Amino acid sequence: MTVLVARPLPPRQAGEQRHQQVAVAQMRLMLMMLLFAAAIALVIGRLLVLAALAEPANAGGLLGVGPARGDIVDRNGAPLARTIDAWAIGVHPDQLLGDKRQVADKLAQALPGTDAGKIYAQLTSGVSFTYLQRRAPSSLVTAVNAIGEPAIVFERESERLYPQTTLAAHVLGFLDTQGRGQSGIERALNDRLSNPALNGQPVALSIDARVQ
Repeated sequence: MTVLVARPLPPRQAGEQRHQQVAVAQMRLMLMMLLFAAAIALVIGRLLVLAALAEPANAGGLLGVGPARGDIVDRNGAPLARTIDAWAIGVHPDQLLGDKRQVADKLAQALPGTDAGKIYAQLTSGVSFTYLQRRAPSSLVTAVNAIGEPAIVFERESERLYPQTTLAAHVLGFLDTQGRGQSGIERALNDRLSNPALNGQPVALSIDARVQ
């Protein structure tokens, strides 16, 4: 019987072989790190894109929250005009990720009194931005937000209410779409009512709502 015995490698050759193995291991580790970094970069890039689409920036065309407008009350403190927070709901049709027909159907279900066909026409009109609902309550915002479409954006906006309806309407006046007084007390005292430093001090008129 013949027995073969492998001759040990010379020290120099063995050292070179170990060096090559270490180099290969380092190369594999570096490659795995690069792949891992690329995957992380891809995820972060995707999140940034979604954040940019969902952010209600000025370019979106939504109204920002202007300075809260002071209240107007009668001589007894009964409110004649006051401001509450509401929401504007808009969409960037050219940035929609989902199918526009399906998005229109979901929006019609979430927005009472709307028609899926009309919403679809808005989404396919070719505009970069369009409003879906103005002066919307927070419950409606929650329902629309549940659709999960990043191209749908929300922004707070102020709504001026007149609790006494038409009482002294000619005296109180009204606001334009930018929240500026256009007639009556709203216009005459526009600077005073729109001054944030004085919002906690309502303007009291000599009118008595009970008498009126």
